[in-house]
Amino acid sequence: MAVILAAPAIGGLAVGLLLFLVPGRRAGGPADVIEAQAFSSDRLSLRGGILGAMAAALTLGSGGSAGREGPVIHLGACLAAALARRVKLPDRDGRALIGAGAAAAIAASFNAPIAGALFALEVVFRRFSAAVLAPVVIASAAGTIIGRVAFGEFPAFPIPEHRIAATWEFPAFAMLGAVAAAVAVFFQLAVMGTDWIFRTLAVPLWLKTALGGVCVGALAVFFPEVLGVGYETIEAALTQELPLGLLASLVLVKTAATALTLGSRLAGGVFLRRCILVQWPEQPSDLQPLRSCPSQLLAEPSTPSSGWGP
Repeated sequence: MAVILAAPAIGGLAVGLLLFLVPGRRAGGPADVIEAQAFSSDRLSLRGGILGAMAAALTLGSGGSAGREGPVIHLGACLAAALARRVKLPDRDGRALIGAGAAAAIAASFNAPIAGALFALEVVFRRFSAAVLAPVVIASAAGTIIGRVAFGEFPAFPIPEHRIAATWEFPAFAMLGAVAAAVAVFFQLAVMGTDWIFRTLAVPLWLKTALGGVCVGALAVFFPEVLGVGYETIEAALTQELPLGLLASLVLVKTAATALTLGSRLAGGVFLRRCILVQWPEQPSDLQPLRSCPSQLLAEPSTPSSGWGP
């Protein structure tokens, strides 16, 4: 129990001290990447990307409740921006290279080259353009290859085989979308509210991050599933290994832990924070209840003061 409580606090203290070296005293995220792509690649610095990635590693390694994909996207874009400045590319080409770096980061992280390319085109560039399609696709494929060499060739999550048993399941899918949207709004409000509370505290930054770590550790004493990125919890939920009561509790507890992590300015993303999953059985007569698990949140908050990422 003491280790669970102390680890996030010590990690939070270390992150708070490290942030004094980061430009703006916050770790960057996808919002910074989108801004740099829209205006200038000079807005992303290699120092900020590396230090931000180190802060995210300390946060997640010590048990902070956040995602890894946001910092990885920011780091990939910072590396691309540094390369563009190194070879003195025109600003337009440099901004295109930023999107390619983000695509490679997503592709390597999820072992999904198509998802990486679509993410860059739809989120970073916000349009489909023939001028950026080639570098994005090539970078996404290269990122996937490197990721498979480093981590192996396997899907990000094991998805159980599923078959639609009856047409009346389709209204339930629509209900799932409505519930997921409500959870997304609740999540954003929780993170913004926590961020506002921590910003009003008249204490040093390192104390804010340490306090956020203490709060996350206190929650983890009772719900250890909130620690870290949460891939193991997602896999257990997808394979129906967690009881319904725990899954329902995690919707609230994981939201609170992530809000405390991001609101206290610890580093991390929100790609794998929350979703509501419906697990339908093979036969309609065996209909199972709603299943909840921490997973991808499509609606991403973008308050600059916290550096939230996906």
